[in-house]
Amino acid sequence: MHAPRLRTAALAALLGATLVSGTAGCTSATDSDATPDATGSSTPLAESTTSPFVTETCIDGNASVVLDEKTTDVTFSEACDAVDVIGSGGTVTLSDVGHLVIEGTGITVTAGSVGTVDFAGDGNTVSHTGAEPVVNDNGTADNTVTAR
Repeated sequence: MHAPRLRTAALAALLGATLVSGTAGCTSATDSDATPDATGSSTPLAESTTSPFVTETCIDGNASVVLDEKTTDVTFSEACDAVDVIGSGGTVTLSDVGHLVIEGTGITVTAGSVGTVDFAGDGNTVSHTGAEPVVNDNGTADNTVTAR
């Protein structure tokens, strides 16, 4: 009769011990993000930035652009395997690109040859040289892809 109670108590004790040991090493981010300097005051180990992520060059064949009110016109000088453009109302000029992803609205992309275009937004324009790319509209509207 007492076996179910003993099992329940043992499981509860094991669970409690696991929770205590799992949280014992936790500290708040503010405690570990600062180091004291010579005067004893704390300074952050790393500054966070709110500036947009724009590589403008391919790193390992990939590049990303975030268009916003500060970054409205970006030009890439080299070919990329994949470029992801995020934002709205900007212009991106690319060399050849294998896979172009446009996530936003009102973006204009001028490119060399393009293998595939994926749209995740409305009202975007892509002009390209070379053969027609594979276009995936993904349920979007008013996107155009034209040869020039």
